Amino acid sequence: MSGPFNEETTRNPSYGPGVNARELLRRVGSMQQLAGVREYVLSDGPGRGVRAMRVYNAAGLELEILADRALDIGRAAWKGIPLVWISPAGTVHPAHYEPEGAGWLRVFGGGLLTTCGLTHYGRAEVDGDEVLGLHGRASALPAMRVQVDEAWVGETFAIEVRGEIRESTVFGPNVKLSRRIRTSLWQPGFILDDQVVNEGFSPTEHMLLYHMNFGYPLLDEGTRLAVTRKATRPRDGEAEKGLGQELFMSGPVPGFQEQVFYHDVKADEDGVGRACVYNPNLGEGLAVLIEFDAETMPRLVEWKMLGEGLYVLGVEPGTSFVDGRVAERKAGRVPVLAPGESRRYHLEVTVLTGAEAEAAFRRVEQEGA
Repeated sequence: MSGPFNEETTRNPSYGPGVNARELLRRVGSMQQLAGVREYVLSDGPGRGVRAMRVYNAAGLELEILADRALDIGRAAWKGIPLVWISPAGTVHPAHYEPEGAGWLRVFGGGLLTTCGLTHYGRAEVDGDEVLGLHGRASALPAMRVQVDEAWVGETFAIEVRGEIRESTVFGPNVKLSRRIRTSLWQPGFILDDQVVNEGFSPTEHMLLYHMNFGYPLLDEGTRLAVTRKATRPRDGEAEKGLGQELFMSGPVPGFQEQVFYHDVKADEDGVGRACVYNPNLGEGLAVLIEFDAETMPRLVEWKMLGEGLYVLGVEPGTSFVDGRVAERKAGRVPVLAPGESRRYHLEVTVLTGAEAEAAFRRVEQEGA
């Protein structure tokens, strides 16, 4: 992938990677001056008690990683420009999670990444004798064994946050997700690596969705989405009304009803799928490029919600669509993990500006034509 660890895309002899480690260290008192991780605990409101981390670097990237929400990513900004939509609920402690029906929406904070799964996501439903709530339990699972590393690796100052979450029940699945989020001093983005393993002794159905939520000012009138897609279909009649305009964004629309589109991902020769959110009118043009392993994430759900206050574009690569486990199983879109079997997921997010932003968008647009 051409993700954020490709330093050639950001090299500048007068600033950044052009300064070697020794010369840089002569210019700072502590690397915290330029990059690092600051850990804290929220102290007020429904988020009280949530462990969180602010990751920042000299390129202008800021991420809020929520340890008690599956190491999901809440607020995200680039050189002070917010990139994401935050829901009215904001960050909510997982103790307030309501697993029944659509209760997930009461604790859905939006943000750059909300993890859905691990054994079910999509609509609330009943599967046999199991009652399944909207989008599963993953995002309400606190991470364990959380670790932070900040260190020089050769000429690169690397930053990594990692931990584990587990979805398990007596007489049922026992599935563990191990997550690593990495960036470095000069990188305009990050890499996320997940490994999911069935630690039980029976086959287990497994579903995983990366629910990414973009908002104003990246999302605005004139914003475009490109996806490397083989085919697109609307989820329902409401989405069918917007078919043909699914990649074009307007300003907020009073009374807008959500439109959800299903994209079958087209991989390149390296097995990589891509999506790009591009606002040509924001500064010199700003884009967020998402690159992911299309073998393990062959589907992408687009959540187009352009209402007032609920003004958000969801870009969601995953194993399945969001019709629920029963329907996705019938369609053959639910992976099954044998005892001890694992699957790896790889996702890279890069922020681009100016000519690079337009070029990235045009590339993805062309690949998805």
